[in-house]
Amino acid sequence: MKYLLEFEYDQSKPDETIKLNMDYMKEMEKYPGNYYKYLYPPQYTSNGKGFSIVEITDTQQLINAQVFLERGFKMKFTPISDMGEQIVSYMSLKK
Repeated sequence: MKYLLEFEYDQSKPDETIKLNMDYMKEMEKYPGNYYKYLYPPQYTSNGKGFSIVEITDTQQLINAQVFLERGFKMKFTPISDMGEQIVSYMSLKK
């Protein structure tokens, strides 16, 4: 399933945040199946906030990412659904 990932980090600790993120990227390369896949890479918006779009095929991928990154990031995952699939589902419920 696809998710909008919104994140926030402490701007007073940029060196720690960068190191944590770099370590996470190395971990993702080393064990790609253990973590979500980026469909749209992390983008910075402002004031220590940003977003990306990720694909999660197993709940353990979400748990692994949260455990690894919670030391430096607040994260919010919002499911993204295909509008066409939503319409088909809605129409089938009306029958």
